[in-house]
Amino acid sequence: MRRFDFPLFPLALLVAQPLVAATYHVGTCKSGAYSIISAAMATVAAGSTINVCPRTYAEQVVMSKGLTLKGISYSNSSQAVIAAPSRGLAMSSISLGGTVAAQVEVTVGSVNITNSKVLGPLIAVNLISQLYPAS
Repeated sequence: MRRFDFPLFPLALLVAQPLVAATYHVGTCKSGAYSIISAAMATVAAGSTINVCPRTYAEQVVMSKGLTLKGISYSNSSQAVIAAPSRGLAMSSISLGGTVAAQVEVTVGSVNITNSKVLGPLIAVNLISQLYPAS
């Protein structure tokens, strides 16, 4: 009798990540929400909207797919703040050479950030490389 082994890893990836854009939440103002912005960005499909509950999120965010990051109001609070983590910001290489330490790093073109405050540099890496292509 012949035995066939089918790898389950590709199937697990399909189950783990949504394929259709939708609206998700980060923070404690909505039940079932992600606890941090980076976790939501890692799993949602491109084109999705991530509504961020008001509070300060101490994390470095890399936006590597097109989506909307929107701060929402809840109770008497109305602003989501992205601040540097206590360990500091990690450095990223850019196509022009050199490195940057961005609080929010955007590496794709269609990203919207609304009603949120970023405490630190916001760097659009792909826009820099389009304006100044590496030779």
